[in-house]
Amino acid sequence: MLLLSWLACTSEVPSRYLVLQPIDGEYTAAPMEIPSLEDPRRLTGALGDGVHGGEVSVELLEGLRTTTTITGGRAINIGFAVDSGLGVATDPTGMALWSFYAHLDAMRMEMGALGYDVEPIFPVEAIVFEPTLVAFPFAFSNAAYSADADVFVLLPDAYDGVPFAANVGIVRHEFSHAWFNELTGGSRDSYLDEWSLNEGFADAVAGLTLDDPIPYAATMDNESRDLTGDWTAPDAEGSSSPYTMGTVYASLVWDLRETTDDREDTLAHLIDSLLAWHLGTNAEEGAAAEFPRFFVESYQADPDTFAQACIFAAFRFPSLEIPACTP
Repeated sequence: MLLLSWLACTSEVPSRYLVLQPIDGEYTAAPMEIPSLEDPRRLTGALGDGVHGGEVSVELLEGLRTTTTITGGRAINIGFAVDSGLGVATDPTGMALWSFYAHLDAMRMEMGALGYDVEPIFPVEAIVFEPTLVAFPFAFSNAAYSADADVFVLLPDAYDGVPFAANVGIVRHEFSHAWFNELTGGSRDSYLDEWSLNEGFADAVAGLTLDDPIPYAATMDNESRDLTGDWTAPDAEGSSSPYTMGTVYASLVWDLRETTDDREDTLAHLIDSLLAWHLGTNAEEGAAAEFPRFFVESYQADPDTFAQACIFAAFRFPSLEIPACTP
C-alpha cells in the first residue's frame, strides 16, 4: 500500500498507458501510446487541457445558435502508478479519461494518415469533465462537443457498460462534430435540419472509421442508431430530435459503404459531399435536405455505383428530386 501511494505521486511520465480499448470485439484494459498527452496527471497536451468541475451554461440564441459559457473548475488530478514504463490509473475514472485522450489522439493520427488535415481542430479550448450543467436547453446525458465554446464535455456515466469517455465510437462521434464545424466554417448550426445533418455526419464517420454500423453498442443499447436499419425521411419528419433524421443521413452513407465494400472511399465521398453541400447551399432552414443529392451525385463517375446510390436515396428520401438519377 505504501509503495502504491508513492507510485501514485510519481512525476515519471509513462511511455504507454493502460486504457480501455476494443480488442477482438470486446473492451479490455490494454497498453496504448498517447503521443499528444504531455501531463498524464492533469490530462493536458496538444489536443487540449482537462478541467474538472465548474459550470457549463448554454444560452439559446436565434434559431438553434447558442453561446456557451464555461466558468470555474479546477485542474484534473489523476493518480497513477508506473510499472516498467506503463502508466496505470489508480481509479476507473482516471482510466476512462486517459482512454478518451488516447482514442481522440488515435483518430487525429488516423485521419492525418488518410490525408485529411484535421490539425486545425486542435487544441480545443478545454476537455471539461463532470461539470454542473446550468441553463442547458438540450437533452444531454453523456458526451458532447460545443462548437461555439470549442470544448468537449464529459458527464458521469448514466448507463452500465463501457464508460462514455472510453467508448471509441462515442469519442469519434464527438471528434466528428468538431470536424464538421471545421469543414463548414462553424456556420451551419442554426436550424434543426442542419443539426440533424451534423449528427448524421458524426454517426457516419464513427461507423466508417470503425467499420461498424452500431459503433456505440458497448455503452448503450440504442437500436434506433443502427445504420443498417430501414430508416426513411418520412418516418423522421416531425421529430424534435436531431438524431432521428441524422440516422437517416448516416444510413444512406452506410448503404454505399456496403455497396462498394470500401469504407475509406465512402468516407472520401462523404467529406467531398459535405464540402460541396456547404459551398452549394445557403445557410437557411431546409438546406440540409439537399445533402443526399450532393452525396449521390458524387458517384456519377462510376455508373453502376451511381445507379445503386440513386436507388438508396429514393428509398431513404423519397420526396427528394435528384435530376441526375432520372433517365
